[in-house]
Amino acid sequence: MTAANKPSRDAVAEGHASTPLTHASALESLLNDLLVAHESLVQVCADQREAVRTADPASVRLCSDRHAELLDRIAALDSTRCELVNAMTRSLPRSALPAGPVTLTHLAGMTPEPHRTRLVELAGRVRSAIERAADQQRTLKSATASLVAHMGGLVRQVAQRLSHAGTYGRRGVIESAPVVVSGLDLVP
Repeated sequence: MTAANKPSRDAVAEGHASTPLTHASALESLLNDLLVAHESLVQVCADQREAVRTADPASVRLCSDRHAELLDRIAALDSTRCELVNAMTRSLPRSALPAGPVTLTHLAGMTPEPHRTRLVELAGRVRSAIERAADQQRTLKSATASLVAHMGGLVRQVAQRLSHAGTYGRRGVIESAPVVVSGLDLVP
C-alpha cells in the first residue's frame, strides 16, 4: 500500500473505511508515532537532566521548550488513540472486549495475522518507551529539586553575609525590624 492510498487515522477514527486492514494500518501508524514521540521524550529528559547537572540555563530553557512540545504532541496522539480505540471497538462484538479498559496491545492482538505479530511487538516497544520516559522524568524532577534547594541555600548564605545592617533575615528575605529611634542635636 502506498502513502497515497494508505488510509489515514482520521478517516478510520471518523468511521470511514472501517475494515480490519484499515484499522491495522491506522494502529501501526499510531504506534510508530507514539514510539517516536516517547523515545524523543526519553532523550530530551536525559539532555535536560545534563543541562540541570551542569547548571546551563540556556540548555535548560531549550530542553524545557522541547519537552513541552513533545508533551503536546503526545497529548494529540493520545486523543487520536482514543478515537481509534473507539472506532475499532465499535466493529467488535461485546464478547471480544476485555472486562477492563481496552488497550492498544489488546486491539493489536485482535488484528488479522499478517499484522498481529508486528503490531503486538510494536505495542510492547511503545509501552517500554513510556516506562523509560516516566523513569527519566522522575529522575529529572529529583535533579531539578536538588538544584533548586542548593541554589536557595546559596542565595540565603549570600544574603546573610551581605546583610551587615540586618536587613535580611535568616531566610534570605527582607524582614521587618523594630524602628531604630535616634536623636541628633543639630544646634551648635
